[in-house]
Amino acid sequence: MRYAQASQRRREGIVAASEGYKLEDLLDIPRLQELFDGLNDAFPFPSAIIDNDGNILTATAWQDICTRFHRVDPASEQVCRESDRYILTHMGEADPSVVYRCPHGMVDAATPILVGGRHLGNVFVGQFLLEPPDLAFFRGQAAKYGFDEDAYLSAVQRVPVLTQDEFDRYLAVMKKLAEIFASMALERLREREALERGRQADQFSRQIIAGAQDGIIVYDRELRFEAWNPFMERLTGIPAAEVLGRPAREAFPFLGPAGVTEMLRKSLTGERCGPLDVFFKIPGSSRSGWVSDTTAPLRSASGEIVGVIETVRDIRARRRAEDSLRQNEQRLIRAQSIAHVGNWELELQTRTMWASEEAFRIYGLEHTAPTMSLELVQAAVLPEYRERLDEALRRTTAGRGGYDEQFEIKRADDGQVRVVHSRAELVCADDGAPASIVGALQDVTELKAAERAAVEAAARLRRVVDGTVTAMSAVVETRDPYTAGHQRRVTQLAVALAIELGIEGAALETLRLAAEVHDIGKVAVPAEILTRPGRLSENEFALIKVHPLAGADILAPVELGAPVADIVRWHHERFDGSGYPDGLAGEAIPREARIIAVADVVEAMASHRPYRPALGIAAALAEIREGAGRLYDADVAAACAQVFAAGFAFSE
Repeated sequence: MRYAQASQRRREGIVAASEGYKLEDLLDIPRLQELFDGLNDAFPFPSAIIDNDGNILTATAWQDICTRFHRVDPASEQVCRESDRYILTHMGEADPSVVYRCPHGMVDAATPILVGGRHLGNVFVGQFLLEPPDLAFFRGQAAKYGFDEDAYLSAVQRVPVLTQDEFDRYLAVMKKLAEIFASMALERLREREALERGRQADQFSRQIIAGAQDGIIVYDRELRFEAWNPFMERLTGIPAAEVLGRPAREAFPFLGPAGVTEMLRKSLTGERCGPLDVFFKIPGSSRSGWVSDTTAPLRSASGEIVGVIETVRDIRARRRAEDSLRQNEQRLIRAQSIAHVGNWELELQTRTMWASEEAFRIYGLEHTAPTMSLELVQAAVLPEYRERLDEALRRTTAGRGGYDEQFEIKRADDGQVRVVHSRAELVCADDGAPASIVGALQDVTELKAAERAAVEAAARLRRVVDGTVTAMSAVVETRDPYTAGHQRRVTQLAVALAIELGIEGAALETLRLAAEVHDIGKVAVPAEILTRPGRLSENEFALIKVHPLAGADILAPVELGAPVADIVRWHHERFDGSGYPDGLAGEAIPREARIIAVADVVEAMASHRPYRPALGIAAALAEIREGAGRLYDADVAAACAQVFAAGFAFSE
C-alpha cells in the first residue's frame, strides 16, 4: 500500500478542505475500519483511507512484502516514495482511479474522496499482482536489496494475484465506496455548518433577550436556570449570578403553588402554556406584584426539546386598573340589587328628581332629603356638555331612544371635576303616556384614568416594538451597506400594495413589521458574500438562501404579537412552488409573504447592487407582469401595477 507523509503532501500541493475540516472529522472512522475488515473477510481486499495530511485513517490486509521489506530498507523505501509521488501528482487525472505498477512489481490504485467539490483524501487498494509472480525478478530484488531470499519469496507467494476482470471489479467497488464516503462526509459537513449557523443565531438571540422589555428565563431539562435577563434582575432585584444553575423550585418556592412549575413540566413535553397571572413575592424583600407567565419548549436545531423558555410580563399596572374596574362593577351590581343606590328618577309632570345617597355623593350635594334639585344637577354639569345632555333628555322623554351619556361635572362641595356615566330610560304610565325617566349614574373618574394609563402603556409598548424592529433592520444594513435602505423601501411598497388589496388594521401592522425585518437572517451570511461584486458561486448562493430560515429562527422567540417569523421564513417562496426554503406554492404561502415577495423583487431590480447597476422601475414591473400567476400572486402583481400607475415612488 502506498501512502505519503504530511510534509510530502504539502510539497505536492494537495490542499485540505476549507473551513478547517479534515476527513476524519466528517467520517465515522471506527465503523469504516470494521467495514473494510469485513470486506477483506469475504474476499482479499487490501485497502486504506488516507487523508490529505498523510494520516492513515483505516488500513486492512496490508502485505508483508511491503511492510516488512520494501518499506523497511532505505534504498527500496526510496522507490516506494517515488511511487507515492506518482500517485499523488496524478490524482487530478483519476477516472475514476489512478492505477500504478511500482518498480517493485506491486499494483496500486487510488480513488479521490471529493466532498462538495473539495479533495479531502483517497481510498486505496493495492499490494497485489495482475499475473503470477516472476520469481526470477523477485530473487533479483532480494539480491539487490539484501533481503533474506526465502523469507522474501515466501512473502511474494502470499501476495494476491488478480485477473484483470477482478481488478476492474475492485476499481468499481472503490469508486462506489469513494462516492458513499463523500456523501457521508458532505452530510456531516452540512450538519456542522448548520450547527455553526445555529450558534451565531443563538448569540444574536441572546442579545435580543438581554434587551427585551419583558422578563425572559431559560431552563434546562432539569428545570435549572440557564438564562435570567436584565429585566428579571430589575423586576426581582436578584442578579443572574444568584439564580443561574439553581433549580427553579429551590430558588422560588411560590412557583409550585402558583402553577408555574406544572407549566414548565408540560412545556418539557412540547406544550406551549399560558398566559397565567401569577402573584410573586421575593423572600426577604419587599418586592412583590402580579406578572403574566408564558412557557414554551426550547428546541435544538434538530428539533429536540432541550429546555423551556419562560416569558414574564409585568402586569402590576394592568391588575391595578382591572381591580379598579372590578370594584366599580361591584358597586353597580350592588346599586342594582338594593334600593336605589346610585340611582335617580325624574318625574316628568312635576320635574321632581329623586336620587339615592350615592347620587348625592357623586354631585357633592348634602343629602338632607330624598329629592334633589334638578337645577343644581344641571348647574353642576360643565357648560360644554349642557346642550348635548338637554337634547338627550328631550329625546328620551319623546320616546326616541335611551339615555346613555358620559360627561363631566364640578362637585358642589369640594369643586372637584369628576367624570360621570349615566344611563336612563323612559317609563310610561298604564295609559302609555310618558311618566318618568329612571336612570343610574356612576363616577368613572378613576376608571377613565386607568383606561388612559392602559392606552399610554400600549402606546409605549408599540414604540418599544417599533424600536426593536428598527434596530433589527439596522443590523442588516450595517453589515450590507450596498443594500442600505432596502428593507425600508420594501416596507413602503409592501404597505402600499396591502392597502390597495384592502388589508388594514392588525393584518397591515403584521405585514409592516415583517417587511421591516424580512432580511434580518442575513446576519447569518458572511459579510464578504453579501458585498461580493461578481456573480456568486453555487455554494455561496446556497449560503444566501439560508437567510429566510435564519431570520425565522431569530424572530421566533421574540414576542412581536403577530406571525412575523413565518412571514419572514416564506418571503422567498414562489407561487408555482419554485421558491425556498420550503417550496410552498399558491395559497399555502401566507398572503403577507406573497406581498413582500413582489415588493422585494421590485425594489431589488430598481436599485443598484454590487454586481449590477439599477435596472429601473420599468424592468421591475415587466418582471412582475411576466411572472404573474406563475411566480407571483396575480392579485398582488395587479395591485403593484396599479399603485405605480397611481404615482407611487420610493422615498429615501
